[in-house]
Amino acid sequence: MEIDYQEVYFNDYCKTCIYKNKDEREEPCNECIEQPYVLNSHVPINYKKGEKR
Repeated sequence: MEIDYQEVYFNDYCKTCIYKNKDEREEPCNECIEQPYVLNSHVPINYKKGEKR
């Protein structure tokens, strides 16, 4: 089994996340930013889909 770490696409996901108005130093955003590569995914670790505005 191959381990496949992929770059997180913050530009695509953060703008639709329910936490998009939080500062990047606040939780849970800071946890996402600390992990720019995720196993088998381009999605940030704490991403929760909200509305795009």
